Amino acid sequence: MAKAWVFSAADAALTNSLNLASGTDNGTGNYTYTYTSNLADGNCAAAASATDNTDLNVTVYSTTATVFTAEVFNQAGNEHDSRSRTIICGDLA
Repeated sequence: MAKAWVFSAADAALTNSLNLASGTDNGTGNYTYTYTSNLADGNCAAAASATDNTDLNVTVYSTTATVFTAEVFNQAGNEHDSRSRTIICGDLA
């Protein structure tokens, strides 16, 4: 079962979400999201997709019990600002 999900704007604003308190824009294509209710640990499964362009990829990493980071990049490997969708599956604390 999903423990968190987000549809975010290109500036990390939470357009719609579950179990997320805030998003932070760390720079071009790099976003950190903070959980409302923490996960038990950083061992979770995540899936994400870019919304604005089908040639963009999203990687979720640096998952902890309190936050996760998502990076959006183009086919050349350059970070790119974009709206995105992310889902996190794991155990709540």
